[in-house]
Amino acid sequence: MFPVLAMGHLIPLCEFAKRLVLAHNFSVTFIVPNDGPLSTAPKLFLDSLIPVGINYVLLPSVNVDELSNDVVSAGSRISLAASHSLPSLHDVLKSLVSSSRVVALVVDLMATDAFDVTAEFNLSPYAFFASTAMLLSFILDIPKLDESVSCEHRKLLEPVKIPGGTLVHGKDILLDLVQDRKSDSYKRLLNYGKRYRLVEGIMVNSFKELEGGDVKALQEEEPGKPPVYPIGPLIRMGGVDNGSDCLRWLDDQPYGSVFPTLVVLRVKRYSSSLWNIQI
Repeated sequence: MFPVLAMGHLIPLCEFAKRLVLAHNFSVTFIVPNDGPLSTAPKLFLDSLIPVGINYVLLPSVNVDELSNDVVSAGSRISLAASHSLPSLHDVLKSLVSSSRVVALVVDLMATDAFDVTAEFNLSPYAFFASTAMLLSFILDIPKLDESVSCEHRKLLEPVKIPGGTLVHGKDILLDLVQDRKSDSYKRLLNYGKRYRLVEGIMVNSFKELEGGDVKALQEEEPGKPPVYPIGPLIRMGGVDNGSDCLRWLDDQPYGSVFPTLVVLRVKRYSSSLWNIQI
């Protein structure tokens, strides 16, 4: 598996890996690109996988600051680190293939350049999409949208219909990622939409009961679109200390003042995808 070092991506991918190892007897190795020394959180998290039977290889660091004269956003940094780590990824895969039966490479949604390495080793390429089915549906459709309009999306008079039925005004779509069609962020997103179609399947961290219309649309057969597998919800499981600060804080709030958990989680899921909802 080829992740990116963002905890919101890394945690669900690791939970997916645990299920493959514990329930299906797969062997999983994480090949991890990075743009500097590992911070404490990802280092502890990756180390916690070893007792479960999941190994990881940390690739040589990429100096992202040397790759651009401009200030690089967090999203651009992890994407650049992944794309410029392909020679190191190639070397690790070559070693793994020579010593074991490697059958597939699962790649994070922001590391799609890694698909170029799979053909040489006869590996099945898969994409792991840690966000919502609706966002995946939009990204798969964005090359078509890009060809059909010439203006900036915020200037569209009619709402954009995402496959699955959701209508979104152009000015509300992914905000800064899509509003400047000349930006690197937009070009990268457009590239994702094209390269997702190169894989043998896409695993999305969602489920039919949450996003029925979007999942149904993703699973409808269409020339050039790979199978999509809703495998969520993938969340980090573990014990919670009943005396923790967060639970004490909740207990101290007035009755009825806290949103039900499901509602809060659902809003949070979409806050990083199509709308910038603040809670």
